[in-house]
Amino acid sequence: MKPRTYVMLALFGLVGFFAIVNWRSFSAPTSLDLLVADVQAPLGIIMLFILGIVAVVFFLLLAKVEIAMLWETRKYSKEMETARKMADEAEFSRIDDLRVSLHSELAEIKNKLDTLIGKPDA
Repeated sequence: MKPRTYVMLALFGLVGFFAIVNWRSFSAPTSLDLLVADVQAPLGIIMLFILGIVAVVFFLLLAKVEIAMLWETRKYSKEMETARKMADEAEFSRIDDLRVSLHSELAEIKNKLDTLIGKPDA
């Protein structure tokens, strides 16, 4: 796992430990003003719930970024593989052309040597 994962787990562990130690205060009902109405509810539990939602959204966004990065890496890898294959084919083509050229040059040199030596072609 990555270091940021360990840090996040440690922070959630500390928040959880803090909530357990202070559970009586977390679960004590409090008067909350919702702008349209007043409600009696435990503020600590509501804040823990909001923290959980924020954490889930954070991890979903992090997963989205990781997946996008993996897709982009995969795309670039395919492009590089295609470019490598094209370069290999071009190199093989040049080697083949060089081989053909070398064989024709050697045949021409052999013919000139045979002509100079005076041997007939076999």
